[in-house]
Amino acid sequence: MKLKLFHDIFDRHLRPLEELEYLAEEEGSATRWHQVGMAHFQRLKFHRALEAFDRALHADPDHVEARFHRGITLSIMGKFDQAIEDFSAVLEQEPAHFPALYNRGRLLARLGRHAEALRDFQHALEVNRSQARTLGLPKAVRELERRVGRPVSWWDRLRRWVMGHQG
Repeated sequence: MKLKLFHDIFDRHLRPLEELEYLAEEEGSATRWHQVGMAHFQRLKFHRALEAFDRALHADPDHVEARFHRGITLSIMGKFDQAIEDFSAVLEQEPAHFPALYNRGRLLARLGRHAEALRDFQHALEVNRSQARTLGLPKAVRELERRVGRPVSWWDRLRRWVMGHQG
């Protein structure tokens, strides 16, 4: 089961890195440090991004975006258990955070924790069916159901197919 990492980091337009770093040092706000982390991530400087996200979370431990993007960075760095912890913390604050559900489920599946991954993917399908279809979650759910050993009746498959084709 191959699923891509899902995030919006490269879609964000940011000020120049040097300006962001200056503002972050001056203000010390979580938002500014989060922006610095995003800028480093966009430059593929993941260790620097991680440091900036850590500083953002030091300034505000409840900064959801900084925690989510730190989880993405940790995923790329291969630190899956720490990334899962970050995605879980995001979901404690925002249970319907689709990207955190998707990415945590993706990591759990990769680690062989299929039942937990299945729960995340099913919840993600409920939260944003359109995005879930785009990312291939219905197929991943069927695969995980087989791996977990849950029988899937023809009725369930038909119901999911109908729900998946509704606007």
